[in-house]
Amino acid sequence: MDKSISDYLFQYYMADWLAVICMCIYLWRVGNKKRDAFVWGVLSSIFFVALNVQIDSPPGIIFNVIFIPLYARAFWKWTKNNDDN
Repeated sequence: MDKSISDYLFQYYMADWLAVICMCIYLWRVGNKKRDAFVWGVLSSIFFVALNVQIDSPPGIIFNVIFIPLYARAFWKWTKNNDDN
């Protein structure tokens, strides 16, 4: 059976698109030294976990689950460092 282009674009319920969009926003915001970048990083990892569940990739799931608390830690440390200045 032939798949249409929309079948390929949306086959993972947009989890892949949302993950990439959030990651791009994260990179843009962290490059501009904005603290909210880490929130975008968390969202990106959440969407990447959803994607990796759909494609049955345990390493991808584990990797992104590990990154969520790392983003949260960076968010809180950013606050502490800015309070010291």
